Order: sequence, then C-alpha cells, then structure tokens
Amino acid sequence: MSRPDSIRFETRVEQDASRLDSLASREFELFNRSQFKQRVLQAYLNGKKAKASSSVKAGDLLCIDYLPEVQVSLEPQAMELNVIFENADVLVVNKPRGLVVHPGAGNPDGTLVNGFLHHCLHGSRLGPTQINSAQSNSDPINNPQSNSNQMKSSPGGEKSGPPGSAGDGEFRPGIVHRLDKDTSGVIILAKNSSALEHLSSQFRNRETRKQYTAIVEGVFSGPLQGDIKGYIRRRDRQRILFCHDDSQGKAAHTSYRVLDQNRETGTSLVALSPHSGRTHQLRVHMQHIGHPIAGDPLYNRKRYTHPLMLHARSLRILLPGEDTPRLFTADIPEDMIKTSEACGLNIRLAETDR
Repeated sequence: MSRPDSIRFETRVEQDASRLDSLASREFELFNRSQFKQRVLQAYLNGKKAKASSSVKAGDLLCIDYLPEVQVSLEPQAMELNVIFENADVLVVNKPRGLVVHPGAGNPDGTLVNGFLHHCLHGSRLGPTQINSAQSNSDPINNPQSNSNQMKSSPGGEKSGPPGSAGDGEFRPGIVHRLDKDTSGVIILAKNSSALEHLSSQFRNRETRKQYTAIVEGVFSGPLQGDIKGYIRRRDRQRILFCHDDSQGKAAHTSYRVLDQNRETGTSLVALSPHSGRTHQLRVHMQHIGHPIAGDPLYNRKRYTHPLMLHARSLRILLPGEDTPRLFTADIPEDMIKTSEACGLNIRLAETDR
C-alpha cells in the first residue's frame, strides 16, 4: 500500500526496456536512476510487484509509487573557507576536495553553499551589502604587480546559474558554476542577483578562461598538446556515467598541454582547459584519449590509495564594475603535491604555468 504522501505514476509502456529503473528515469524522467532505491516505495508490472532490474515489454502496464523530491532548505552553517578574494559582489574560494558545492540528494547540508551563507551573514569581516573593497590574492590580467537553484552544474562539470535582475544590491547568494565533489580548486560565488547575472553571462558566452591541473595515466607518445572535440552523452547502461561520442550528445571541447611526464612511473602532469561545461567533461575526455586521471573512481579502472588528482588551478573572469579581467589562482593541495613527488613529476611547472 502506498503512503499518503506518495505519488502514483501509471502508464502503458510503448517500447521494450532492459531495466525498469532505466525506463523510469530516461523515458518518463520521474527522477534520476540513482534515486530509484531512495524514492520508490513499490513498482508494479501488470499488477505484480517488480524490481528495479525487471525487464519491461511494450504493452506492459507500469505502476510506480514513489516519494516526492525532498525540498532542501538552505541554512547557514559555520565552516572554514579558504578565501582567495572577496568584495561586495563576489566570494572566491579554494574548494577542498570532498566538499559538495550545494545541497541535493544525499547531501542535505554541510555544503559549500551552507558555508557561504554563514560566511556572508556572520563570518565575513565585510558585510553582505556594505562591502566596498577587499585585499586580493588575485592577479588583474596585464597587471603582474598585483599578488596573485538560484543554482543550476562541472567540466570536471560546470554550468552557469540562472539570471538575476541587474542593478540590485540585495543579498541573494547564488552559485555561478560548480566543481565535482572530488575536484578541488577555485570557484566563484555571487552575493547578489546583479553579480550572478554578470558572472553567469560570461560562462554562458564562454568568455571565462579556466585551467585545471591533473595527474594522468601514461606517457604521451604523440603531440604534447592538442584538442579533444566531439560530444558527451550518458552511457547506455550506466546512466550516472558519461562517455565520448563522435556524433551524439552535447558538444564538448577540451585543450590539453603536457607539462611533465615520467616514463618510469608511467604518469604525466597536464594542464587542461575546458571550452565547454559538460558534466565530468575533463574526466571523460582524458579517458577517451587513453590517459585517465589518476585516482578517478569512475573513469579509471586502476585502483589507487589516493583521491582524484584533478585541481581547478585558475579562473579568469571580469568582476562587476571592473574593466579588466582578474586571474584567480588556487594553491595545489598538499596530497596532490605528494602524489606528484611519488610519480616523479615536477608540480612546480603547474604552479608557474598560466
């Protein structure tokens, strides 16, 4: 028997499907396939109980009792943030690996957004609406004397947030782009809707410049720099994963440069620049060319004791009210430095590379 707060979906299936959960997520878009176990109370085929793995035939009567999506309320939570730059409109931080950017299924709180809210409302030395200037660890482009939802997804995947109204100073924080949980590095957050639109438009129009540092498998026998172009789509069977495709999916483009490599350890240090913002883009592209990122639990079959070796090293973007883009850089995490040393790679080449 279904619960009073559950939703019943019932339909006559028009085509065969290898799995019931895949059909529910892909064809009917009820929820992500990964949410099936958490949200489905019971599924039925032709009046009989069915499992997620049950095959479905055209003409079958499918009935699913499932729970509505939990609405997450954003609450400020105290959190230590590694602040790179801050002013009245934006906060730029070096996100640690393991920190989820925003609340969602399985991560209702303890996210960067929760910490961002607390920082702006309670922790910032600068008030949320009265900030005029701040000391910066960023480099304005061409000025080397300087030191270096409302939310929608990261190439390692990134997508811009929705527009806000221009010209307001209301404190309304928003995520401009995202980084995967396992990816560390620079990320920029907007404090008001005017700043959100200003920054988001640059991501939409591909006017930003992002560079990642990664340790990957193998030594490059071909060119030490190049471009990976094509399309990225979900895999046919493992729907939570993505793959490169020559003709189907969403267009994706990544440039790569080899900074160092070591034949004895069979590893390379590379700089990656995504020109589009597809989910898992860098991870999929490096796997596609035969150099999966070290420590990648999804796209690298080799098992590691260390985590994903992918770091968002820098972001070039024009801030609201400024005429010259700034270049923000995030220090490489200590575990990545140690891994590079164990691999015989010179991580300093990534630190000085722009």
